[in-house]
Amino acid sequence: LAREYGRLAAKDTRAAGVPWLFSPILGLAVVPIWARVYETFGEDPHLVSTMGVSMVRGIQDEPRATQESGGDINVNGGGGGGGGGGSMKSDAVMAHTETDGAE
Repeated sequence: LAREYGRLAAKDTRAAGVPWLFSPILGLAVVPIWARVYETFGEDPHLVSTMGVSMVRGIQDEPRATQESGGDINVNGGGGGGGGGGSMKSDAVMAHTETDGAE
C-alpha cells in the first residue's frame, strides 16, 4: 500500500509540473501536539522504516520520477521526532572536493 501511495504521489506531483516531492516524513510521531503528526507513519520505528522504504521505492518506480525531480526525505519533521520543537534536520555532509573553489 505504501509503495502504491509513493508511486501515485510521484505521478500526481510530476503531472502538476512540480519538480520535487517533500515526502515521506520519516520522523517518529512522539509528540501528539505536533501539527504534522498526520503526515507520519506513526511512532513505531520499525513501522516507520518499513513504510518509508516502501514509499520511496514507489516514488522511484514512477518512470522518470528520479531523473527529473529532486526529493526531500524529512527525517525528523521539524520537531515531531524529538519533542524540543524547531528544526531537527541533519547537516549535509560533502567531500572537500565538492566545495573546492566555491569561494
